[in-house]
Amino acid sequence: MQEKILEAYKKIGAPKTANIIAKAIGLFGVNNYYDDIKKRQKAIEKLDEKVFSGWEDLDEIFFNDEQEEDIVALIVTYIRNNEKYFDYK
Repeated sequence: MQEKILEAYKKIGAPKTANIIAKAIGLFGVNNYYDDIKKRQKAIEKLDEKVFSGWEDLDEIFFNDEQEEDIVALIVTYIRNNEKYFDYK
């Protein structure tokens, strides 16, 4: 799942955001990610305070750099450039 998220951000032209997400996943740990939300929540409860601090730092970077990559505009542009892959009806 994480790979698809990173790939999607790169495809729309948001490599900086993809990098931030990759770092957040790295802090979480690949072995702690579960599709089942209850298992994921339990894994989060067991995480070290350093992880939460790291996420806060990444959150700050994301919101400070947000203007550099306008995600909504990038998504709209991607959809417009790839209309044949989207069913609007």
